[in-house]
Amino acid sequence: MEMTPDPTLATPVAVLPANETMPWVTPINDTGSALALGIAAAIGTVWWIVSFFVLPGVVPSSIPISGLWASMFNDWMTVAYFSNWVIYLLISFIEMVAWFVYLAGYPTFMLIWTSTVNFWGCLIIYVLPWMFAVLDIALATLPSEASWFIFGGSFGVWLVLGIINILFTDRFIGHAFALMETGMPGRTCDCTACKDVPEELRDEKRADELKVWIEACEQRCRKECPAQFEEPCPLQRKENEPYAVWGSRCSAVAKVYAKERLEESDMQ
Repeated sequence: MEMTPDPTLATPVAVLPANETMPWVTPINDTGSALALGIAAAIGTVWWIVSFFVLPGVVPSSIPISGLWASMFNDWMTVAYFSNWVIYLLISFIEMVAWFVYLAGYPTFMLIWTSTVNFWGCLIIYVLPWMFAVLDIALATLPSEASWFIFGGSFGVWLVLGIINILFTDRFIGHAFALMETGMPGRTCDCTACKDVPEELRDEKRADELKVWIEACEQRCRKECPAQFEEPCPLQRKENEPYAVWGSRCSAVAKVYAKERLEESDMQ
């Protein structure tokens, strides 16, 4: 007599929600977002330096840091220059420092700075220099070339940096969270040592010992540097889901998967 399988005992099949889309980038490997923010910080820093040395339309010619100091705050143009020096020092320059710290293998500082001070500073506080320049242009009887220069430069940088931060800050947050969850591949986490086989194990007669040494090294590295063995995220990113949330979900799955692989290797 043929038995009819009970449908309630069938293995359930995971069905993805209809509103999910396939991810085009894995959070932990999304270094492009960090690079974009680093370039934005470099642009802001370069503009900050340029504003120290360019003062068009002034006779005799002089550099702003010395030529404007005596008349600082006497008009809106000098206020625009001064605010440009202070604001870009406190935001873009520190963002660039945070980016170099990230490149050294420590994403936490850049995560905190980028998602708070840098993001809102680029969108809101960077309005001040070109707004003061507009006031000088509107109120002065004969606006100076320096006012037009500080207006055009600060407005252009504000626009570019604002767009970059809107596009990439959320992605970088997910990237940084994924790195902190699974380990940051960099100077503090390097698995290339497994390729440096000791001289005494390079003898063909010790091939079995060499195999054991390599497997032990790779297993140790998987524990210390799981990000270097990270698989593409098996989870689909939901429509409009923040990258930080998606990155955390991917990291949680990655840690479970890594633990299972370690347990399997220990049993062998």
